[in-house]
Amino acid sequence: MNANPSNPPRPLQPDGRLHGVVVACRREGKWLCIRRSKHVAAPLAVCFPGGAIEVGEAQRDAVVREMAEELGVAVRPIENVWRWDRPDAKLTLWGWTAELDSQAALKPDPKEVAEVLWLTGDEVTNHADGLPSNRLFVACLGVPEISGRVQILLKEELNREETMDAMNKEVDPRMDTNSHESD
Repeated sequence: MNANPSNPPRPLQPDGRLHGVVVACRREGKWLCIRRSKHVAAPLAVCFPGGAIEVGEAQRDAVVREMAEELGVAVRPIENVWRWDRPDAKLTLWGWTAELDSQAALKPDPKEVAEVLWLTGDEVTNHADGLPSNRLFVACLGVPEISGRVQILLKEELNREETMDAMNKEVDPRMDTNSHESD
């Protein structure tokens, strides 16, 4: 269910989850980020630009479409570098790197973007209004300027997520369907 009733419902994929893209564009050592408008989900949060993937739409096409819709720019998708399944919701994010023309003038759509920000990796991961997933995405971007303290926190968070994933996959031995009854 959408947190903001004025937003149209977001498209669920065949797996029953909402899939979205987040896009990392770098210019002069800083990452393009946005402060979301007050009219969208996660209002006024700071994050990478992106949005929902339409049913049947390729991720690359969603990267191009979302950057055009939110910021009025054309990008060239480079590589999918990250996947994140939100543990407490049916949301899967796909993180992409993309090339933004160095001369491109950003034209943010005020319905979706309150502010455009150019931030270092440290600034993205430590921003008071940042989405928690920003830290995980930045870690996958291989950002060299992230301080050692932030890298340690990221490793701890990744380890915690891996532990939770492992715990969720554990099978009750009484329910083991691979018994050796036929031996």
